[in-house]
Amino acid sequence: DRPPALAPEAGAPAIGDVPAHCRLFALGDLHGDLAGARRALEAAQLIDAGGSWIGGCSTLVQTGDIVDRGLEGIRTLYFFKGLHKEARQAGGRVVQLLGNHEIMTFAGNVAYANQQEMKAYGGAERYKDLFKGGNGPIYKWLSTRNMVALINETVFVHAGLTSSFASLGVNRLNLLARTQVGKGDFDSGVFSNDGPVWTRNVITAAISGDCTDIDASLGLLGAKRMVIGHTVQADRKIVSYCQGALIAIDIGISRFVASAAPGLVELLDGNDVQAYYSSREVQQADDNNDVAGVEEVNKLLIEGGNA
Repeated sequence: DRPPALAPEAGAPAIGDVPAHCRLFALGDLHGDLAGARRALEAAQLIDAGGSWIGGCSTLVQTGDIVDRGLEGIRTLYFFKGLHKEARQAGGRVVQLLGNHEIMTFAGNVAYANQQEMKAYGGAERYKDLFKGGNGPIYKWLSTRNMVALINETVFVHAGLTSSFASLGVNRLNLLARTQVGKGDFDSGVFSNDGPVWTRNVITAAISGDCTDIDASLGLLGAKRMVIGHTVQADRKIVSYCQGALIAIDIGISRFVASAAPGLVELLDGNDVQAYYSSREVQQADDNNDVAGVEEVNKLLIEGGNA
């Protein structure tokens, strides 16, 4: 049996500003660690202990790289799909963006996929089929996600936007990304090495103190700051660069990456931010328990789950 399709909605999530009385959050790379994701969301009181949305009209942006490395990539995708629905019913939003690992998986590159997770879904080839264009049940929904979001003068993107890509504008970038995904073109254009899901140029420049191109990108987009994941921060904490113009939020949450204390950021007025970290200890991977978890979600998907 194949897992059911994650049914696509009418296009990607509508992106607009957050009302003044609502809140705006961003969560970085998760890499197959559902427990870490939930602990981060609990720390900001966006979900309760049972995993249900309690964030009201808040907007949460997840900046990509949910899959690969960890044992629960698919389980985590389904969790966010369900959370998207719950948030919408409460007047909030969950905006899930594409990262380079989602693009790699679309391309059939499973070099970083967890071997045990692939085995639980019938092996590498059947795992790749879930993400394959056309009838891939996960592809049908995930491929409709945006690559870039602009909310409250804040740009959200997985790796960063250099000025050469920012000059294209958010709508054009998302259209190009969706077109390339549809054509199976995963190595050029917006998916090139210096593109929005792969570049290290933005964070490298910021760390060195060079904010010139970051400022240029923000100016082109009419934005005040950029929020990125992709590059794990050295001290495993959310870091603000260039006087708040760049916020780096990949802190290595996944226990399959750095086992950092799960956390996320709230974007406040101006360029102010508030980071939230879980005080709950993140347990190291236990192979037996993790395999059982994957088998459980495999059964859930076959039976229909929350698709």
